[in-house]
Amino acid sequence: MNQKTLRGFMLEAHRRIEIGDDAERGLPLTRKWVGLGTAAAYKPMVEAGYMTFHDGKIPPPRCMGWLVFTETGAAKYQELLPDLQRAYAEFQKAIKGGNGYLWEYSLFGGLARA
Repeated sequence: MNQKTLRGFMLEAHRRIEIGDDAERGLPLTRKWVGLGTAAAYKPMVEAGYMTFHDGKIPPPRCMGWLVFTETGAAKYQELLPDLQRAYAEFQKAIKGGNGYLWEYSLFGGLARA
């Protein structure tokens, strides 16, 4: 998996962690829901060993499931955390400035910055 793809998935995971409710804040990273999608969409993260579906069962095609970090994924997230925090702060600033759609696109591998 290339670094841009990894960063996009990790940034989405960070966003989900940031907007989590109080009940989730106390959970370890390996139990927080950090992704929601199909098996095909999260295939790079699952195959790399960074994420797994929360109940250990891969959902049927075209069905979505919640994902959690594996121990490896949680360690990688911690390694990337300073960069993810900076990028998320810039994303929040862009939304407040009216340019959120450009950053929203970049979260998923699109434009780096417009």
